[in-house]
Amino acid sequence: MRFSIRTGSATGPVQYAEVHTTVTTAQGLFTLVIGKGTPQTATFAGIDWRTANHFLQTEIDPAGGNNFISIGTTPFTVYPLHYMPPIIRQVRRDLKAWLDRKAYKVYKEPFGPIGATGPQGPIGNTGAQGAQGPAGASGASGPSAWWQEATRAPILLLISSAPRMHSHW
Repeated sequence: MRFSIRTGSATGPVQYAEVHTTVTTAQGLFTLVIGKGTPQTATFAGIDWRTANHFLQTEIDPAGGNNFISIGTTPFTVYPLHYMPPIIRQVRRDLKAWLDRKAYKVYKEPFGPIGATGPQGPIGNTGAQGAQGPAGASGASGPSAWWQEATRAPILLLISSAPRMHSHW
């Protein structure tokens, strides 16, 4: 797999590229983290997210070589938090400080008496079956009798007390 981060448009210049080698599950799924591959162009930390819109191009080479085929390019719609403009970072800090003060008032004031225990909640879903346990100890040998040998072969007995009936049709 190769991931390329393009700047300005889906066909803009490549600002960063990396390759990954991966194996799929039996269902053909895999998971990769962008920024954790082997860099081919520049470094992930060197991407200037503030300069323009950025796009992620994904390419594959099913043979595992370097003959990559593009399977699509998509715009990034969320950027790393530390690249936000300073005014947004300040608003975020102010909001966090305000929430911290409110939470302090709510949770640090004296508590009243503890209330009664509420009703039990509904029964949850049945969990997965556990692993098979170890085999138990062997039991004691039973008595030996002549009928044990006799009953090993299947026997079919048809017993009827009804008189035989004849039919003419």
